[in-house]
Amino acid sequence: MERRSKYILLGMLLGLVFIAIGAYLHQADSQKKTATVKKPPTVQTDHHPASPVKAERFSLNQAQEQDARDALRVDSLRRGYVPTQEVGEVGSREGRLEMDTKYEASKYERLEESPLLYFTDQMVQVTPYEDGRLIVAEKEALALQGKNLPECTLAMSVSMRIQRGKVTGCRLTEIPVDTLFYRMGMRSGDIVVSVNESVPDIEQACLDFVLLALKSGSADIAYERGDKNYRVILRPSE
Repeated sequence: MERRSKYILLGMLLGLVFIAIGAYLHQADSQKKTATVKKPPTVQTDHHPASPVKAERFSLNQAQEQDARDALRVDSLRRGYVPTQEVGEVGSREGRLEMDTKYEASKYERLEESPLLYFTDQMVQVTPYEDGRLIVAEKEALALQGKNLPECTLAMSVSMRIQRGKVTGCRLTEIPVDTLFYRMGMRSGDIVVSVNESVPDIEQACLDFVLLALKSGSADIAYERGDKNYRVILRPSE
């Protein structure tokens, strides 16, 4: 009986040895087959996934992109850059205006550290009429103000209004009291929509009605405030 138990134990040990050898041989064969399998060739294409930056940019809708461009224009004006159609929305250093310009001495008073002149009641005559108001400004003061229109554009933070990709006017963001533009009836935030029936297409052209009035004798200005429309005619005195 004891001898029989020994044979059984020996048989079990041999069985375990054969199982281990079989498992080892099977694993080696599998690794060999895996090593001989050829990988499929990589296909080169001209299409690459968009970068995260591009994907994010093109996910903005047109209105959001336009708002971003408008904000860039306003910021460039506040930093002293003059946007033009030639150099783009931000402008160039060559077009930068130094705000500490020494203005020529005159009998007319300016706002402190500003290119804007004070226009008193004696310098401006306002006459209402059916379609708006006629503004007759002192010619000499009008001519002096006309020499500093680019600086005035900056001082009043003029910016373009763009709707559906088109320029529809320019906003006079800051209009100080008792300036020419205030005397004409304009207030901060008003939008000039036309000068002599033409839409001003850049910030600097928004105030060109001062020069037009001096050159041709009058300028017809239409502007908006909220949902209301206004019209004034500016003329230099005789």
